[in-house]
Amino acid sequence: MFRLRDADAPRAAKTRIVERQPLGREAFFSQVSREMPARDRLVVVFVHGYNESYQEAVLRMAELGEALGPNALPVLFSWPSRASVFSYDADRDAAIYARDDLVDLLTALSQVQANPDVAVIGHSMGGWLVMEALRQLRLSGRDDVIDHLQVALAAPDIDPSVLVRQLGAVGRMDPAITLLVSPDDRALALS
Repeated sequence: MFRLRDADAPRAAKTRIVERQPLGREAFFSQVSREMPARDRLVVVFVHGYNESYQEAVLRMAELGEALGPNALPVLFSWPSRASVFSYDADRDAAIYARDDLVDLLTALSQVQANPDVAVIGHSMGGWLVMEALRQLRLSGRDDVIDHLQVALAAPDIDPSVLVRQLGAVGRMDPAITLLVSPDDRALALS
């Protein structure tokens, strides 16, 4: 768990992390359970992308939390990227390895309280990981988990034909999956 700038600091202040506290699984979900009612029960899970270190992912998640405001409870799902532009295949393997852990996290978050809202944002290769987790949840009959999820994919690193297959397996979601892309994303075109 990370604590951001002091609560009385101005909103325009640059995001910075001022404290880090390691939590075990039980303590983490207990903290989430305590935080959800105070934040109107919206948990936002950020799944980082390719070539992003843990430290960069923490800062990106903190910036996202600041942008979302006090009603969101940001949660980072970090998988072991090598954080190197030359490690695409290794990052893909690491994302595959992390899929079951993301499914486990989403399942647990959907059960923390009655009817929780869980938003999931997957960036780049994190978008592929999110889609694979959704596919796994649907194929294993976990509609009860999917029903609590709102999903956005930002510049997802997914081949269009693979995305069509993933969407076919996942099926309709309510609300629908939001797809954020830019036609001039050179990094995505390169991957």
